[in-house]
Amino acid sequence: MMSFISDIKYLLVLLSSILLTACSANNFDILGTPKSSDYLADKQGNKVFTCTGRALYKNTPNTDHFWKYNNLPKGTTEFTCVDGKAYLPEKVPPKN
Repeated sequence: MMSFISDIKYLLVLLSSILLTACSANNFDILGTPKSSDYLADKQGNKVFTCTGRALYKNTPNTDHFWKYNNLPKGTTEFTCVDGKAYLPEKVPPKN
């Protein structure tokens, strides 16, 4: 009987630890998960993705490189991808 009570106490401590860890990981962002406000957003509030499907973040060298590589004005969120390259909507090359 004493072993059973000891096992119950152990399980309660373990369960409490797991729950508290889950709460603290959510509140303190131990994993460093980007917040939605870190992403670049278009006029509708949707995340902006490169032509390869990677999210663009605000104020990062990768985002600056994307704009420079594709000859887009800095801050551009409205573009069309053609064959892996981004174009302003009015400068999309004609289809052959």
